[in-house]
Amino acid sequence: MALEVAKVFRNVEIRIAWLGLEPVDWFGLGALAWLLVLVNRQALSANFLLIAVLATALRIVKRGKPEHHSLALVQFYLLRRPFLSAAAKDQALACVRSAERGAP
Repeated sequence: MALEVAKVFRNVEIRIAWLGLEPVDWFGLGALAWLLVLVNRQALSANFLLIAVLATALRIVKRGKPEHHSLALVQFYLLRRPFLSAAAKDQALACVRSAERGAP
């Protein structure tokens, strides 16, 4: 009984990328292009050049980074909610108490 093998033409676990950038990156560049057109519609060639330069710079910056790096940055810096714990030390109160004791 021989093992049957089928060719797979696309790996489903591979990240989606076009020209080295992920869909989140392209969405951000598209939003920036939209804003540039709103600001100055007469300079379309300058806007296109700026978007091309930024896309190239983004590709260089993302080189060697893990998958979904841009999405992780957006989620970490813009979408996360601070977790407030009752067990955490109050830094402001600790500074006041140390000042009362005369500590530096």
